[in-house]
Amino acid sequence: MRNPADGGAKDVYDQVFGTPCQPEPAPEYGIKEDVMTGGKAKVPAWEPVLAAVVLIVFVAASWLYAYLASPSALRIERELSSLPAYSTVRQLVDAGFTDMTGRDAVCGDEVTAFLDAVKEKRTATFQYVTDDDGITATTLWYDPYESNPWARATEDGGVDISYDHDGRVRAWRWRAGEIVQADARYGGEPTAVRQDDGSATAVLPWRPQSPDRVPYDDPESAGLPLCTYRE
Repeated sequence: MRNPADGGAKDVYDQVFGTPCQPEPAPEYGIKEDVMTGGKAKVPAWEPVLAAVVLIVFVAASWLYAYLASPSALRIERELSSLPAYSTVRQLVDAGFTDMTGRDAVCGDEVTAFLDAVKEKRTATFQYVTDDDGITATTLWYDPYESNPWARATEDGGVDISYDHDGRVRAWRWRAGEIVQADARYGGEPTAVRQDDGSATAVLPWRPQSPDRVPYDDPESAGLPLCTYRE
């Protein structure tokens, strides 16, 4: 009889229970190091595909959000055209326009934030309502990529064409259900027009394309009055 110490017990176990089943090796999809054991862990083939799909979805969602959040001439005109024809100041304020009627026509935080964005050449919009010539809703869009050449009259009756690359403030005005001004162009640096009461009005300078031209003798008269302030 063999001594169990010589392995006889193992032979008897194998004869009774059979050789233990060994699992079939898993298919080799990919190999990466297992940080817990230091060995090699298998990577399913679908993981890289899933990662690529997630990246594509993220990039597409980011682009779509930026597109929907960006202003455009068509979007501004559609928004203004959708306003009720006889909107009140309160209704326009509730719709997101800043109240710039009467004593409220001051250079407040909203105006300052818009002008700061213009100064930094960042795309920005500002919507406000006035009532000087009837209730009027105005949308301003600073477009840093728009720098049309503009014309101004000269003293001898000619025209001077100027070029700059400062961007443009583009303006739309709505009144009584109609757009009464569409995509007028203004410079982003306001000029100060002094008033008799000691206040000043910030006026955006007009930047028209020829044949329109800024008047030689009174350029501020063609500008866009924005707000008043005390110096």
